[in-house]
Amino acid sequence: MDLRHRRIANGWIVVGILTALAVAFWTEGLGRGSVLFGRQAGVLLLVCFPLFCLGALGGGDVKALSLIGGVWGVERGLRVLGLSLLIGAGVGLVKLLYQGRMGERMRYLFFYLLRQEEKKEGSYWMEERDGYGMTVAFGCCIFVGMLLLALLSR
Repeated sequence: MDLRHRRIANGWIVVGILTALAVAFWTEGLGRGSVLFGRQAGVLLLVCFPLFCLGALGGGDVKALSLIGGVWGVERGLRVLGLSLLIGAGVGLVKLLYQGRMGERMRYLFFYLLRQEEKKEGSYWMEERDGYGMTVAFGCCIFVGMLLLALLSR
């Protein structure tokens, strides 16, 4: 993961998928293991895709969560997603309060929602206007959510 550019490199996703498929093959056999992994990853992909379309998640976030779902199963993958969203919301709220920009962001949100009602194109977050100071590196939230779930599941 590259925090400077807010990206999860596809290479890491590929390594994760290949490792997961190898483990699935080893434990469940070629057919059953790969089908099980694919089905579980596919469910998380379907759940996360609308969030990607809304701009709430990046493509790397969706792929990482799908990989987690493929490896840990749908239920645990959804728990990681839920924990990650809560962590991201908490981090975002702290950033808004710390930077004193809550009112500004609420105005942006209000006018964004008005534009959506009128079916006008536009994005809530614009890099040239907002920069990265108000964004949350969601890949980090996924990682922390995954660690928390692993620790709480013991």
